[in-house]
Formats: sequence, C-alpha cells, structure tokens
Amino acid sequence: HRELEQLGEEYARAEEQMRVFSKTMEEQQSKTIREAEVRAQAKQGAQWDEELRVLRRKLEDEAAEAARQAEETAREQLLDRERQVQEKCQETMDREAAAFESRLSALEQKQQQELAALVVQHQNHTTQLTKTHRAELEEQRTNFRRRRDADAAEW
Repeated sequence: HRELEQLGEEYARAEEQMRVFSKTMEEQQSKTIREAEVRAQAKQGAQWDEELRVLRRKLEDEAAEAARQAEETAREQLLDRERQVQEKCQETMDREAAAFESRLSALEQKQQQELAALVVQHQNHTTQLTKTHRAELEEQRTNFRRRRDADAAEW
C-alpha cells in the first residue's frame, strides 16, 4: 500500500515535473518563436530597406535618364527651330536679293532707254546744228560772192 502511495506520489511528482517541463518548453518555444519572428521581421525589414534602396536607386536612375532625354529633346528642338529660322532668313534674303536685282535691272533698262533717247536727241540736235551751220555757211558764201561780184562790177 505504501509502495502504491509512493508510486502515486512519484507519479504525481513526475506529472508535475512533466507539466513544469511542458510549460517551460512551451515558454521556451514561444520565446524562440518570438525571437525567430523578431529576427524574421528584422531580416524582412532589412530586405525591405534594401529593396527600397534598390527601388530608390532605380527611380533616381530613371529620373536622371528622363531628364537627360528631356534635355536632349529640348536641345534637338532648339537646333531644329534654329535651322528653321536660318532657312526662313535665307529665304527672305534670297527674295529680297531677287527683288533688288529685279529693281536694279529695271533701273538699268530705264537708264539705257534714257541714254538711247539722249543719243537720238543729241544726233537730231547735231544734225539740226549741221544743217543750220551749212545753211549759214552757204548764206555767207552767197553773200561773199554777191559782194565780190558787186566789187568786181564796180571796178
């Protein structure tokens, strides 16, 4: 009977030890799980931080590339606009040069016509002067002959 009681007490002690051990094990497991979770969260946080850094770097690179492309596009548009302005200036200069050449040619033709008219006028005037001069000379000769004849008749 006593042995039975002793066995019962030992069993109860063993049971209590098992409960304590089980509780300690549970606590240890919970602690280990919590620590593992904390480590996992820390590791995950570190991964997230790294992913964030990578994403930031990628976004910065993309922003820099977009800025470079925008700058390049703006430069190309500016060069394009400059070429257009130069072309328009050249066209305007060509038109003005053609108009100037046309006016110059018209003035040269007008001058040539006026010169030709002056030459004709001069020739007509010269011809008229020559005719008048001949007539005067002829009249002088005639007057000279008349005087000579008159003088000869007087002698």
